[in-house]
Amino acid sequence: MTKIESLENMAKTILADESKVLGADEYNTLIAKAETEEEIELYTAIYNHLLKKKHAEVIKNVKY
Repeated sequence: MTKIESLENMAKTILADESKVLGADEYNTLIAKAETEEEIELYTAIYNHLLKKKHAEVIKNVKY
């Protein structure tokens, strides 16, 4: 399995978990360890997606 395939599998696992939130520290660690621009883009896309889901959930449930 290539590194990209491994990253894609990781992304699918994270995105399948409805309660998963990627914290800023986790995100920064992933970015710091990224070896390619594709990895950075993948981590950023995952982080943004999870953040949008969490924001939508908070707004839906009127949690401030």
